[in-house]
Amino acid sequence: MNTGAFSRWTIGQRILAAGAAVIALFLLVGVIAGLGFSRLESYARDRLRDDTVPGAVYMGVQTENAMRAHNRLVTAGIFAETDKRQQSLRSASERLAECEKAMAQYEAAITNDEDRRNFATLKERRAAYLVDFRKAADLLTTPGHDTEARAFIETAIEASWNSYRGQLVVMTKWNNDAIIATANAMVATAHRTLLVTAGSTGAILLVAAALGALIIRSTNRALRNIAGQLSEASSQVSSAADQVSSASQGLAQGSSEQAASVEETSASLEEISSMVKRNAENADHAPRRNKAAHSVSGASGTPSVWAWRQALSLAATAGSARARMAAACKAAFLAPASPMAKVATGTPPGI
Repeated sequence: MNTGAFSRWTIGQRILAAGAAVIALFLLVGVIAGLGFSRLESYARDRLRDDTVPGAVYMGVQTENAMRAHNRLVTAGIFAETDKRQQSLRSASERLAECEKAMAQYEAAITNDEDRRNFATLKERRAAYLVDFRKAADLLTTPGHDTEARAFIETAIEASWNSYRGQLVVMTKWNNDAIIATANAMVATAHRTLLVTAGSTGAILLVAAALGALIIRSTNRALRNIAGQLSEASSQVSSAADQVSSASQGLAQGSSEQAASVEETSASLEEISSMVKRNAENADHAPRRNKAAHSVSGASGTPSVWAWRQALSLAATAGSARARMAAACKAAFLAPASPMAKVATGTPPGI
């Protein structure tokens, strides 16, 4: 088996292939066992039931009736009384008729060429014996031929009988040997079928074990690869989770810092708003204070230093436009050549 191609199969494909291989081996064992049993059936049907066993039975019937017929013939030659002689001859004829029926049955059961040749020889020798049997019966039934009949029975008919009986013995032995040979063949076939079946079953078990081990090994390898991939993926996921956690912590810290900054900005905005409100109020009071300062300066001829400083301070804290105005006024009043500069610095104008 190409293990490289097998390793690329899925687990389902491997199981299906192994199952198909085991089923194929079981079918092979079934075919082998079927052939063995078929041969046993052939032996039992063709050679035992239809040939050798019937042949042995019919040959036994022939031998028994032929011997009894011949004994009745010899007994008839011994009897001096005509009635007993006639009775013995009738019994011998009946036995020969039974023998004829058995021969017809035997001939119908012949399936072997050798058996057919043996039967042809038996028929020839039986025909020769029947000729002598009828001649001896005629002599026994003819008055005044007793001595001739006895001499014929003891000489001529005895020779034909021995030939006929010898062929009966040959055929009886042949049928017995055929039965034994058939039985031995059946035993050998059964033993061979048993060995092949047992060997095939053992081979199936070994193949099944090898396929199972191969499937288990390849499956374990695939599972190990999957486990390794899962472990690697888990490590990557864990690393990504750590990175996400770090990023989350950074985002939380940044959010906290931004919240603090927003709070500080909000506080600064509130402070700025309060300062703008105060500046606006101060800006509203600045013209009146300036007017008061001018009235004081007009009365005394010299501007009040503290009034100018307060007015400049209020203008500086006003809005941007007012701040620029205050800066300009401050620059004008505090110029070195200006008398207000001396007033602002605390130097008398005449100095």
